[in-house]
Amino acid sequence: MLVDKEAYLLELSRYIHLNPYRAGITKLPEKYKWSSLSVYTNGKTKLPFSLQWGWILSTFGKKRSIASTRYLEFIRDGMSDAVNPGLEASGGWILGRDGWVNKVLKKWGDFSSSELSGVKPLKERIPVSTMEKMVCRSFKIKESDLKKATYNNIARMAIIYLTVNYCGIRLEDAGQKYGIRLSNNMEGI
Repeated sequence: MLVDKEAYLLELSRYIHLNPYRAGITKLPEKYKWSSLSVYTNGKTKLPFSLQWGWILSTFGKKRSIASTRYLEFIRDGMSDAVNPGLEASGGWILGRDGWVNKVLKKWGDFSSSELSGVKPLKERIPVSTMEKMVCRSFKIKESDLKKATYNNIARMAIIYLTVNYCGIRLEDAGQKYGIRLSNNMEGI
């Protein structure tokens, strides 16, 4: 996965370190013996792989002991939150702010392939506000009409579909934004 470190790397690191806790394997993430979290919290360096931990810890302080303590607090603060930042990844493998993702796409192109598992075709993200204006113009309605709970509101269905597929918004978030409670099978539209 290609990650915009300023926007997502910390959250992605926390999410990964919390996986054993969320799976019910351990009561505290730092107690899971197969986790690399011990490198961050107590300097354990015997790992069967190379780990670049310096940048992450540096965001929590200049002194390693202070940074380690703050990082562990950051990890524990996420124990009640199960948000997977990877769900926002474009094509399943580029995670970052829209402008950054678009720069990557312009520089490197679309690496998607039917031969690579989990990699989806990439599209340049369109800002939600731009998409709303385009839908309103097409349907000749006001932006407030996109949230109206009228029977068969085609414009509302269109904006949900378009923001999920072209703006990088999760289905549940688009439904909430436009006043519909959605599940993955699009019930309620």
